[in-house]
Order: sequence, then C-alpha cells, then structure tokens
Amino acid sequence: LPPLCTTSRNTVARPPPGARTPAETSSCSTSCSVDSSPHNSPRAEDTSSMCSSIGDSRASTHSESADKMAMAFRATRTVGKSQTRVGQPKPRLYCEHCCPHTGSMEAVALWAAEPPSPAINLCRIRESVQQAVKSISKELVWKVYFEHSQIEERGGNFQAARQAYVLSAMHSLPNLRWKVWLGGARLELNCDAVDVARQLLDRALAEVPRKTRAVVLLECARLEEYTGNLDKARSILRRAHKETKHEWKVFLESILLELRAGNLEGAIHAAKEALEIHRGTGRLWAVLIQLKQSDGEHEQHRVFGDALKEVPKSGEVWCEGARMCLNPLSSKFNLAQARQFLDFAIKFTPQYGDSFIEYLRLEMLHSGLSMNPQLEQLCVNAEPNYGPMWYHCKLHPLNSTRHVLRTARTMLRTEMALHGMLYQQALARSLSSPTDNQPPMPPTPNHPSCAFVTGLPSLNHMYRNIHVLPSFLRRKIIFGSEHVTP
Repeated sequence: LPPLCTTSRNTVARPPPGARTPAETSSCSTSCSVDSSPHNSPRAEDTSSMCSSIGDSRASTHSESADKMAMAFRATRTVGKSQTRVGQPKPRLYCEHCCPHTGSMEAVALWAAEPPSPAINLCRIRESVQQAVKSISKELVWKVYFEHSQIEERGGNFQAARQAYVLSAMHSLPNLRWKVWLGGARLELNCDAVDVARQLLDRALAEVPRKTRAVVLLECARLEEYTGNLDKARSILRRAHKETKHEWKVFLESILLELRAGNLEGAIHAAKEALEIHRGTGRLWAVLIQLKQSDGEHEQHRVFGDALKEVPKSGEVWCEGARMCLNPLSSKFNLAQARQFLDFAIKFTPQYGDSFIEYLRLEMLHSGLSMNPQLEQLCVNAEPNYGPMWYHCKLHPLNSTRHVLRTARTMLRTEMALHGMLYQQALARSLSSPTDNQPPMPPTPNHPSCAFVTGLPSLNHMYRNIHVLPSFLRRKIIFGSEHVTP
C-alpha cells in the first residue's frame, strides 16, 4: 500500500546532509521526546464550539469499535529502517534537535496501512498515536490526530473520528485549522449530517487564507450539488470565479456541474468561457474536446487540433485524441494512432491516470485480455494520482497504483464483453480501410454517441444520470476519491 507521503517505499531513509549519525544521535544531550502539549491552541470557546459541532470529545468508543477494523501506523525516515510496523522494534525518529536540517514532514511521516484482516484490535493503533505525538515536533502533532481521525472514519468509528478531529484542532496552527474544519465537514457529510457539515465549511471559509480560498469554495459548491441545490452551487462557483479568478479548478468545477446536471450546452458554454481566461490549461481543453463529441466527430477533431496548437505538451489533450481513435462508433478508429497519442500523453503528463487505463484498453484490444507487465511497471513508476476514470477505479483511498490498474482491467473486461461486437466491427473496418475515411457506425439507443467518450461506458452513463444513483456513488462522483489531506 502506498504511503500518505512522498517518500518511496523502496527508498531507504538516510540522514540529510549535516545530520548526526545514529551513534552521535544516541549521545545527544537533547531529548528526542517532544512535549505534546497544545501549540497555539484555540480559545476555550472555539474548542467548545468544535465539540458541539462534531461531537462530544470525551465520549469513548474503544470497547465498542475494537474489532471493527484495524489500521497500523508506520514510520518513515527512521534510522536504519524505512518502514516499521507496529510490533517491530521501536525506531529512533529524527527530531529537530538531533537533526536540525529536517523539515516538518521530513522529520517524520506517518502513513496508514490497512491490514487484510479487519479483526485486529484498534487499540494498538490508538497506542501508536499516543507514542507518535511524544516523538515528533509540536507543529506536527495535529497531523497525527488528523490521520488518526481518517483511520477511525474508514473503520466506521465516527465518534472516535470526531474526538480525533477535536484534538487536531486544539494542536493545529491558526492558519492551518481550516483543514480540520474541512475534514470534519467531509466526515459529517458521510454521516448525512448536512447542516453540521455546512456550519463547519462556513467556519473554514472564515479562517482559510486567501490564496487557498478556492479549496473551501469548491467543497461548499460540491456539498450543495450533492444535496440537490444546483442554483446555490452555481452561485458559489460564480463567487469563486470572482474571488479566485487565478484558479482554473473553479472553472473546471462549473463545467462538470453542468455536465452532471445534464446541461450539455451549458457545460460547453462554461468551457469556452473558462478558456478565455485560462487559455493554456490542458485540462480545460480536454473536457471541451470530450463535450464536443455531441456535435460530431469532425467538430471534435477540429477542437482537438486547436488544443494542440495552444497546449502541445498536455497529456490530458493527447489522451482525448487517443479516445477519439478508440471509439468503436467513430470513423477514426485506429489502434496505431491511439498508441502514438497515448505515448505522448504518458510522456508529457505521467500523473494523469486515465492515460494508463486507456492504454490498458488499447493493449486488450490489440493482444487480448492479459495485463502487459511493462505497462503495469510503467504505471507503478509514474504513480498517477488523478483522472475521472482513475478515481472511479480507486475503490479505497489507500489502494496502491498496481491495485487501481488491476481494478481497471477487471472493469474493462466487463465493458468489452458487453460491447464486444462493436469493437469487432470497428477492428474489421480499420483493417479493411486503414485510413481515417472509414464509414462510422450509426448510434443506437443502446449505444449512443456519447457512450464511448471514455473507455468505461458505465461511468459515462453515471455522469449523465447522477440523480438516480445511490448516495455513496453520487458522493464518489462529485467529490472523487480525493480525501482531505493535512
């Protein structure tokens, strides 16, 4: 499972330049045990308000949730070990006294690993948290409690998660406390406590620094869309367009909101307006290319050409070009050209996960349903982290890159079994007429033209019929698989 930090699993941690060796560290006169007393704690009334909003911090659920789930904290950047599980010899962690050149997350990074069996006692994880807060700098204690709250939330222990968020708020710096309110709002939304989630988001909006204000506004808009208040969500996004005009993500969210609402013309209009401001953003060009599929493949190809003139090194744009070549209903179905486009996409933007999933579809069409080991290793090395298809295939926040790609393979197998006849006909057409002048397949009610804008027609259908989906699927599509990070 991947770490929740940027440290590679295969990298053995070494002391940074100027740091003391283990022998020197052992003789350091300064204790490595850092006091875990509150640092810049909020006022008493702030803490009281937090407790009333997200639960009583004194409630204890240890005995009730002991056998529901198990998580284990691991420590990285240790002397002699890059990964240490609970139960192994306790590592000596770097601290700001013994290792002054280490930064905040460079000093120690905790990451959660979900064991295969949910029967391990959660008390061990809670004990690890208590040990961790005594071994790191006071500025990092709030992050430990923040991660602990997400572990409890994933285990279904919502009250314990609330307690951990309270402790995180008490230990966090004033300019970072808005992240705790944001995480608490996501927790309350998962508990269907929408009013409490709104209150926490309002508080986050009041405390967030101006340069990161767009993050909270996006969360507010998504909350209103999730509850069905589309007009209020649009109003929040219009406000974000004015206050955070420099942030292209608020314009992208307006496009996606209209798309999920079934307003295709509104989505195209929003995309064109966004490109007037952020002309060099490949993600906006990519979504416009996808939307233009409704106007015909020739118009879509024209927009693709315009995008390449503006952002020739955008992996998202090249991926959309490959999708055009992999659409079995298109006259431009061409596996060789799709491979060329996907090679460019992965080269220019390796962190875009959809390119790897589309490459997997290409390999399955070309050589069968087996996984290409080279493609899998390439994906693992690139560590992609975003994309609509990537989020859809990431079933759990802690899924590794390899696990996500193999989940995508299973989904693609199902999709290609359902639409195998269309792909066979497209392959036959491409062999008989290798140029782009193939006769396109006419769309049918079972196979509309928009069904193959990506390699997962079921996901495309969900995007256009989100109002009939159960709440957990609507949450995943609207919020993605992104979890709030400290």
